[in-house]
Amino acid sequence: MDVTFVDNLIDGYLKAVERSRDDIQSGDGFYNDNFGILLAQVIPEIVSRLCCKCSNEAKYKLIDFLFDIYKSDQRNKYRGIRHLTERLLRSFSCHQRFELIHRLLEFPIPGDLHPIVEDEFINPFYFLEIDKELASSWSRPCIDDNKLIYLLNEANSENQAIRKWSTFTLVRLHELNLLKKTWADKLGKTLWFQRDEFGFPAHTFFRKFAFLRLPHPKNIDPILLFKKFIENSPLPIQKNSTEKGVAFTRGNVPLCDEIVGARKSIQWKEDESIIMLQRLVEWWDADKTYLKKDKRASSFTSIPDEFRSRFSKLVNVLVEVIAPSLRQETENNVKNTIWRLLSELGDYGVPSLQAETACIHVYPDTRGEVISRIEDALASSEYEAVIDGLKAIIVIFQRPKLPVNDMDMSNLLCVLSQLVRFRKKIGLPSALNTVAVLIRNYPSLFNKDFEALTLKGLKDIAQDTDLMVGSDDFDFSSKLEIRQEAAGLAYVLFDHYSKQGSPKPDVIKAWEVICRSDNEFAEIRNKWLFDQLP
Repeated sequence: MDVTFVDNLIDGYLKAVERSRDDIQSGDGFYNDNFGILLAQVIPEIVSRLCCKCSNEAKYKLIDFLFDIYKSDQRNKYRGIRHLTERLLRSFSCHQRFELIHRLLEFPIPGDLHPIVEDEFINPFYFLEIDKELASSWSRPCIDDNKLIYLLNEANSENQAIRKWSTFTLVRLHELNLLKKTWADKLGKTLWFQRDEFGFPAHTFFRKFAFLRLPHPKNIDPILLFKKFIENSPLPIQKNSTEKGVAFTRGNVPLCDEIVGARKSIQWKEDESIIMLQRLVEWWDADKTYLKKDKRASSFTSIPDEFRSRFSKLVNVLVEVIAPSLRQETENNVKNTIWRLLSELGDYGVPSLQAETACIHVYPDTRGEVISRIEDALASSEYEAVIDGLKAIIVIFQRPKLPVNDMDMSNLLCVLSQLVRFRKKIGLPSALNTVAVLIRNYPSLFNKDFEALTLKGLKDIAQDTDLMVGSDDFDFSSKLEIRQEAAGLAYVLFDHYSKQGSPKPDVIKAWEVICRSDNEFAEIRNKWLFDQLP
């Protein structure tokens, strides 16, 4: 479908809703009792799937359409609004999203929603992803003081929905450096005006670690509060649960997420990390038997899968918090404990190669074996193993002091670039993303062999993932996912060559043409950030 055709479709759908206003007004939003109600409940979903191929003019029409629904007293009768809000905002370029801030601030706070549609009318700022580094070079919009006063007043509301909406908007503005210091100070007081049992701001959309980097009153020590919160909060030990059966949470372990989320704000001492390790081991020892339960327990998932997902959060804490605080000189009993934990994680089928990699500096004699296992993981036919191997590579290069020698590093980069060169189906999008991360953050790694394999892979991916005439080896959704990550990598290389003052290879020029084509999906076009400068 070309852009004009899609624009005409969107225009027709919007006119159909407009012609049905009277039916929508008279109908019941919870029963499809007339044609207008039917349109109100299906058209937002339909146009949400078209905005990635439409023109900018059509996108701004959809913004107006959304705004009219948000402010309408008939909004409870619409469905698909969340998807439309999310997909529409993500279809705009980064700079266009930045320019939309003024418009999004005009959206009313829907404080009287029926419980059935509460999840439909999300604060648009929730989906407003903006590259902060890019935004720092743009002219900042001047936000009206009256709007900020209104949001601060609403953030003090006893109505939880209104407070959550207002605080989220204000925090997003603060994160984008759009609040002057006086307003930021007022935000800090407002956030901490309502508190929970741990002393943290209550009734917001944010987890506790977020408040470590946000404004706060001078008489409050967020780090001290956070450490007390971690100390006094239990891990989800199933063995100790009084409830019958196992709750399927998709591996949701909020306490682990809090600990990992705070890693950039808190430097844990070794003794604190050891106490944390002891708690994790207690959890592991209590619940690891669930990894051996009958897999037929559920038609959707299984008890072993649930606990494998839960313990993946344990691995995250090991990698991001505990391992960096340990040393080769750490007491032997602690080293023996973590060694047992790492061994058992593997024995019970929990991907933990990244954790073993994070501990190479504690057990330097394991370096050769771990590197070999990373190479094997990248060559694996199992998705989880490939992803674990890719994460392990990132762990290696994130360390202040590389735990591997030049030969190991060269071998790992060769295996990684071969995943791109030969377009290995399993984990290819993640492999492309990993290469992009390494080149962006560690450009010195991009040697000639790495470059040659990566460029050859990008050339073939451009052909294989063409949505009209590409390879039959990939289905449509896989092509789109791979093409999106490849476009991102191509732009990282474009930026790399620009900074080096080097000529752009033909394959990078080809990807530039792809990303500037109106016939490409917005997700792919928006990867070319050079076009998003004002």
